[in-house]
Amino acid sequence: MVPRLISGEVLGALALTEPDAGSDLLSGVQTLARREGDEWVIDGSKAWITNAGIAPVITVLCRTDKDAGARGFSMLLVDTKSPGLTIHPPEKKMGLKGSPTHMLSLDGVRVRRCGAR
Repeated sequence: MVPRLISGEVLGALALTEPDAGSDLLSGVQTLARREGDEWVIDGSKAWITNAGIAPVITVLCRTDKDAGARGFSMLLVDTKSPGLTIHPPEKKMGLKGSPTHMLSLDGVRVRRCGAR
């Protein structure tokens, strides 16, 4: 999927913001990813994610090491067809109708680590 994103063949979405994080992105991130074998398991929620309903993949900011401060984060690529990922209906906005914005829920979403088969 990464080559298709880089080439512009497909559109991706970027999930940084969370419902209770406000403008302090790093200290407010509650979405957690933990390792289980060759996979990451993600639990949390994201808010106001542009194009989540039309992109085949979403890059999700997760806390992967609670003790590492600002270095304890990872960006994980999540296929939008992954079990446990809920893309909620688009937000109702006054403008920007060509740019749909969604809430996401991640409940045990599994992502293979790079190089894992």
